Amino acid sequence: MIFIYFLMSVWGLTHLLVSSKILEGIRNWLLIYIPFIGKMLECYQCTGFWTSLILYFLFPNLNLGSIDFNIKEWYFNLDFIIASFIGSGFSSYASVLFSSLVKGK
Repeated sequence: MIFIYFLMSVWGLTHLLVSSKILEGIRNWLLIYIPFIGKMLECYQCTGFWTSLILYFLFPNLNLGSIDFNIKEWYFNLDFIIASFIGSGFSSYASVLFSSLVKGK
């Protein structure tokens, strides 16, 4: 259930950053002065990746069950990058699905 909350949070934040009227001025300013970030905020897949990465750390009980790596004294778990890929794909897919529903196609 926590994973569904995670995905809905990713979709909501991504949609807010990419399509909301209230953030349009900030997106336009970034497009002019920091074009790299401004271009990323035009893309659901790009923004979905970064929002998933940030939100992963705000969902402490999110466990995807990926492989744990131990290299010397270093401990690695790749759940954060896997969650980012999943959120990116979900945001991209949901934007296409919801826009087609709104257009009635």
